[in-house]
Amino acid sequence: MSTLLLLVLLALAALLLGPRLLGLETLVVLSGSMEPALPVGGMVYVRSLPPEDLRVGDIVTFTLPGGDVRATHRVVELRPDEQAVVTKGDANEDADGPIAYERLVGKVVWSVPRLGRLVTVIQSRQGIPLGAGVLILLVLTAFLPEIFKPDRAKPAAAQDPAAEPEDPEDPAPRE
Repeated sequence: MSTLLLLVLLALAALLLGPRLLGLETLVVLSGSMEPALPVGGMVYVRSLPPEDLRVGDIVTFTLPGGDVRATHRVVELRPDEQAVVTKGDANEDADGPIAYERLVGKVVWSVPRLGRLVTVIQSRQGIPLGAGVLILLVLTAFLPEIFKPDRAKPAAAQDPAAEPEDPEDPAPRE
């Protein structure tokens, strides 16, 4: 049980922290504009790359005008003369306007369905203590049975053969 718990925790850490170590940005999919390719609640991993390396069909993340909000859509047209790409959400009827190269964040290189929901919950005000409580409960569940396992009697061969058994009726201490 403790090995399984350790493997689950390592896998979760690898999915959440590993990509950052590799220079990837993680984002949670918040809308259905890219369904079914990127379902709501999924997590996408975005790598920065030169705009010239993009191809039609690539899924990219870009900032919306104003710079605070990001969107992730598929490239449907390249406009190198304008230094822009045109994108469209798979579930949207219309394409977005041209996206200038400087608004591009990067290309989606990987996604994991539902992982974003877990991350959103864990990062919320209620999720941090809830996550810590679940983690503590899992660790206790894994290790408490081993801690409170009754000690097994030592086998006779493990006992010191030179030691004499004590007589409970003899009050005199032995030297």
